[in-house]
Amino acid sequence: MCKKWATDLLNEVKKVWEETENNHLKNNGFAVFYSKVRKNPELMIIGYNPGGGDKDFNIEDVFNLDKEHEYIKYSGKYNKNEKYKTAEVMYKLFEEIRKLELLEKSVKLNLIFFRSKSEKEWQSLDKNSRILLEQFCFDKIKEIIDFLNPKTILLEGIKTFDLFISEILSKRYGVTKQKIISFYAYSDKSHRRRCIFAKTEFNNKKIIGIIHPSYIYSEVKKYLAEEL
Repeated sequence: MCKKWATDLLNEVKKVWEETENNHLKNNGFAVFYSKVRKNPELMIIGYNPGGGDKDFNIEDVFNLDKEHEYIKYSGKYNKNEKYKTAEVMYKLFEEIRKLELLEKSVKLNLIFFRSKSEKEWQSLDKNSRILLEQFCFDKIKEIIDFLNPKTILLEGIKTFDLFISEILSKRYGVTKQKIISFYAYSDKSHRRRCIFAKTEFNNKKIIGIIHPSYIYSEVKKYLAEEL
């Protein structure tokens, strides 16, 4: 039942991707799940959007629902490649808080399913077309959450957390008032105060946002260990 649901969802995403007239999107491809798909996971990890280009797009891998969690698969073997840097950082983060089993059994995906070489490239798309694609993805994110029913959702990046609050909780669940608790730290480089950790709850689910894995602070490990 779970695989059939996931395959049907992937086919819906594939149909939208095939119908796009944007050459960058058509060449770069799409991706949804980066782990096995399972019901009632203790943890779901959601990033912003998939990176990558036409040279490494593999549609067979997109439809492989039994794949090894990519944060486990690419944690050390490819860590010299910038493409897998997030996998390396997240693996080490969970290793240090002694939650590797939780990571391995988590479901990993992104808010936006269509791949781009960078966020800048994604934002450079025709605005109206980009918004339509984003709204399609956000609708599917709600469907994924409703069907898989994760206990905790971890958002990679405070910007991703804020987008989840505004587009998923507010617009699709109708949760207009959230009590959000945020934690801040000073950057060693810029000496500016920035949010590094945030959390809220809805429908008995814990929603956690951490600063993007590129900028993990030691305090994030402490907060995450306490919450997971």
